Amino acid sequence: MKILFLRDFLGQSGSVSNIFCLLKGLKKRNHKVKIITWGGFRIDEFIDNSIPVKQAKRVRFPSRFSKRFGKVVDIARSFQPDIIQVESEDMFRTGYRLSELLNAQLVFMVHQFLPRKKFLPAHIMREVKIVTVSQALREYLVNTVRLDKEQIAVLRNGIDTAAYPTHEHASGPSTLIVGMCDRYMPERGHDCFLKACSLLLDRGKVAHFFVCGYGEGEEQVKETARRLGIYKDVTFVYEFKDIRKIMSLYDIFVIPSKKEGLGYRALEAMAMGIPVIASSTGGLMDIVHDEETGLLFKPGDPEKMADKIEYLLDHPDEIREMGEKGAEMIQTSFSADRMVDDMLAIYTSYK
Repeated sequence: MKILFLRDFLGQSGSVSNIFCLLKGLKKRNHKVKIITWGGFRIDEFIDNSIPVKQAKRVRFPSRFSKRFGKVVDIARSFQPDIIQVESEDMFRTGYRLSELLNAQLVFMVHQFLPRKKFLPAHIMREVKIVTVSQALREYLVNTVRLDKEQIAVLRNGIDTAAYPTHEHASGPSTLIVGMCDRYMPERGHDCFLKACSLLLDRGKVAHFFVCGYGEGEEQVKETARRLGIYKDVTFVYEFKDIRKIMSLYDIFVIPSKKEGLGYRALEAMAMGIPVIASSTGGLMDIVHDEETGLLFKPGDPEKMADKIEYLLDHPDEIREMGEKGAEMIQTSFSADRMVDDMLAIYTSYK
């Protein structure tokens, strides 16, 4: 089988890490794959792992008069894909036009809660197969975008656990590291995390607080820390190439997102044996089993988040126990092999 992937930018997002894992798994099963992208600093990583990548200039309107689209068509036609899998909304129209021209089956992979206007017209969307990463996202597409539930498959992300070092929790008294890692965007909840850190410091709790991030909103987040008077108490790390190196230092991983399609960072943390404290939203509730693999709190509530962090700081044995249970869950329910099996089953269902 030949599968052509379309992705706008190969950056540090969890969805790109998932694509990387999926492509490696498909190649391992002797399927031919290729990815077309507008760019990204992770292109070399894909190429170094023998994943063919073709970079093209961004296509805004895929018409027969567009030279840029013509070049994308040439790349795709030379590959002759059986399936075209679109991995970002910026490429929906390009993928749809390619599938028409090449008579290939089209798959739209939806990783996040997109506003309705980001999708193609409803009559077009009903013609294609939609794949989401969580049941919560599937329900959103049915209720908000008005898609047919039967055309939407759910594919849980998978993770190559061998690529993630196991976190060694301290055996004796030590100052624990509590942190988050995400792109600087308002919906990612950096402000909520910093407010929770401020509350914990007011309560006299001792911990190292880390914020690892990337993107244009860095200064706004730092200004929030200054306004709260905790700038010197928080370590800011600007990292966009290998977030795993920073995450592996954490004892407690926090995801304060307001909305989350699944939460790939949660999978990564659990793969390393790190318990996750997350907002009870979207697909995070499929991953973080409250009081088992981590703790949940109401989105946007820094006081409740602080309560959950404080609980684990006061109960270090549960940090280790939850971390171990999370790692076990990743092995059984979110393995890379399981994801590839499920994706191939979805492809096969078209025939």
